[in-house]
Amino acid sequence: MLFYMEDRWAYMIGMLASVVWLGLAYEAGILGSAVRQISQLGSGTNAGAVGLVALTTALLAVLMIVFCGRHWMKEYSGLGKSPVTFFVSLGIVVVYYGTLLRFFWAMIPNA
Repeated sequence: MLFYMEDRWAYMIGMLASVVWLGLAYEAGILGSAVRQISQLGSGTNAGAVGLVALTTALLAVLMIVFCGRHWMKEYSGLGKSPVTFFVSLGIVVVYYGTLLRFFWAMIPNA
């Protein structure tokens, strides 16, 4: 979207997709498990790599929320298009993550 000069949509989807990912990762227990794996890193297990990747991804998601939010506020906050942009972007993000969840749920045996 940034390539097509649709910054307004790109910034909002960037924030919403990151928030939804963090929520899904927390609900699935990925973030809690990652913290436990990192805390047990010195015990000789190699599971710390997965935890490190999960925490790195969470940090990148938080940074994406901060930077996209800052750009959104600087460039588009006073134009009156915020509610429309928010709800359309939220719809896109919900459909995106709904499709991914449906696909991965079908892959889990006994689900």
